[in-house]
Amino acid sequence: MYRTIVVLGISMASTATANAWDYYAAIAYSPSTGNTGWSYGYSSQDSAQAMALQKCNASDARIAVCVRNGYCALAKGNGPGYFYGWASTQSQAELNAVTRCAAKMSGAHIVTWAFSGLDSGSDGSYWYYWYYW
Repeated sequence: MYRTIVVLGISMASTATANAWDYYAAIAYSPSTGNTGWSYGYSSQDSAQAMALQKCNASDARIAVCVRNGYCALAKGNGPGYFYGWASTQSQAELNAVTRCAAKMSGAHIVTWAFSGLDSGSDGSYWYYWYYW
């Protein structure tokens, strides 16, 4: 019984340590003003999103993308809407966003990008949201 408790204790400590290194970045976008806001280096998804919305400074601001331990990017083109990308590198996140945008409209370009503060974890997990109008 004692060995089982010790093993479980070590396992839980190991899990807690791995999660201590998670960092989040977010990008917010306002459809009416075109303003963007971004955040990085936050230890929670909610905090990263709140700061991005605050920096966007628009009543209709919404979270376009949020990432954990990676990069995210926002692209726009000559039509309505916006497109996101996320990846473990900035160049791949930007390519993902521009490729999605270019498939729907001309003039695709990167508006902004953000880095969470750490590279993507070995589990490849990312948090993200997408809105299109």
